[in-house]
Amino acid sequence: PYRLTASDGHTRIGRLVLRTLKPHPQLGLPPTADYLDRRLRAELARERVGFALVFTQAPANLDPADISLAWDPALPSVALGHLWLERVARQQAAQRKRVFDPGLLPTGIAFAGDPMLRARLEAYRLAAGQRVGQVWD
Repeated sequence: PYRLTASDGHTRIGRLVLRTLKPHPQLGLPPTADYLDRRLRAELARERVGFALVFTQAPANLDPADISLAWDPALPSVALGHLWLERVARQQAAQRKRVFDPGLLPTGIAFAGDPMLRARLEAYRLAAGQRVGQVWD
């Protein structure tokens, strides 16, 4: 769960999800290790690919920090913004050395009680270190 804080100090707790704007057919298991890369390139050859950052407020009767609870998919959600991919970066080798850190959040967005957070952040850090050939203590 995330805590979103408006400039007036009002806060809401809920889940953030990145959803594709165009439904994709469900395919079987990926046939190769580079399946997602090939699929994205094929889609980008046809048109840009869009995603919406969607926020769903935590229901009053559920503990948002209990990650084992499923939320009703019919709960009202709001799109906070959109992300459009138009092309694959030219220098893929340099791009693959970039490190994604989900712990770096913009002002107004904070984590809100995920008990697995420390383990998740550590997993991202270790995976990034392995990918770029560096181990961090």
